[in-house]
Amino acid sequence: MLKNKTLIITNCTNRKRMDALPECSIGHYHSGNADELSDRWFAQLSKANQKISAENLYSGRVFKEVKSAVSLLNANLLIASAGLGLIAGSKEVPPYNLTISRGNPDCVLYKLNQGNASDWWEALNRKSPFSVTFDTSSYDLILIAMSLPYYRLFEPQLIDLNNSEKSKLRLFIRANGRNISSCLLPYLMPYDERFDSQKGPNRGTLNDFPQRALRHFVESILPNSTNNSSENHYASVEEVLKQLQPHKVDTGARFSDQDISNLIKEQWSENFTSPTKMLRFFRASLGVACEQKRFQRLFYGVAKLMEVR
Repeated sequence: MLKNKTLIITNCTNRKRMDALPECSIGHYHSGNADELSDRWFAQLSKANQKISAENLYSGRVFKEVKSAVSLLNANLLIASAGLGLIAGSKEVPPYNLTISRGNPDCVLYKLNQGNASDWWEALNRKSPFSVTFDTSSYDLILIAMSLPYYRLFEPQLIDLNNSEKSKLRLFIRANGRNISSCLLPYLMPYDERFDSQKGPNRGTLNDFPQRALRHFVESILPNSTNNSSENHYASVEEVLKQLQPHKVDTGARFSDQDISNLIKEQWSENFTSPTKMLRFFRASLGVACEQKRFQRLFYGVAKLMEVR
């Protein structure tokens, strides 16, 4: 087990173990700017009687992978929550419905009459009674596994760190170099499409990719590291990945409904909030053609399965 004191940071998910009351669902609110909306939001959340620890509120594979990594390292956990700010995993919080994912009726971006997700995130952390200050000083290693939309909200806080504090970072983001600030690129671990090859060590969906990569790193890379520099960690991950071939789809093949459904499951992500978006990705990136109405039917069939998983 790693002896360093470790912090793990991940993003929240829409899947929760407890249902939120209407007053704790942003879809029921009138529009406003970030300050007005956050004031009304926290006034209602503060009245909620039901509470649960943040680490037990969120469910699904994302949090299964994160909690395994936390347990293996005896690490502290922080969660970037679109409704609560940056919160400790042990914090008691009310169940709520609020996301930054478009296509969801509880997307806060539909309620902002001015500003964007960054404005909401700034107001959230300034006013939230649940959030904590991001402080790296107590840790030797900080492992950050986030979806790209949440990472973009959080990245300015990482950029502001001095070089010594930045060196503690290890980033697990499904992104290319263009999505990451140049000053943070040395700490981005090289997990890419090879990780999800047929012989990949921890296969799953795009939605849980960062957290699966985190768990692999914690289980297979850290225990064998005698040098905990980012360069050494990068090289160790690359050594594993270079033996794998990216999962490729035969673009000339005809696909059955089950084939398409399986591909939808493999590529499932909160970024794909509609069948139209995912079909566009299938055609452009995977070379898979499918009639729109057929794809829509299969997409919603998989969506029902993912909701109850």
